[in-house]
Amino acid sequence: MRKPALTVPNTPSLLRRLRGRSRDKKTSDTLEIEKINALQDETKKMLKKNKSSILKALAPQTALLPKRAVDVTKPMEFKFATDARIKQQPMKAKADRPASGDFIGQLRKHPPSPTLKGKKIYKTRAL
Repeated sequence: MRKPALTVPNTPSLLRRLRGRSRDKKTSDTLEIEKINALQDETKKMLKKNKSSILKALAPQTALLPKRAVDVTKPMEFKFATDARIKQQPMKAKADRPASGDFIGQLRKHPPSPTLKGKKIYKTRAL
């Protein structure tokens, strides 16, 4: 008979700590230097792009745009409805009118308002 094999305890790989990780970590100084270098590379690329776009914009255009033979819309003249109305300038119209009398004289020309003859006026009491 064979002896039964002993089971060896095994920790799941998820819970194991790798000892070599501490060597891979970078210090904050090296991370900052890498970030600065990446930003400098990006600015160099953007400067090249800007320079090429400026040169394209300043270069004379050699290709001529094709001209249209017929206009898309036909220009039509239209008239405003206000053109038919009589136009008077406000200052001229005011100067052309004869100067009427005083304001109170204007009010006295109209008939007086009707009176309440024979009608009772009831007074209401304030609450």
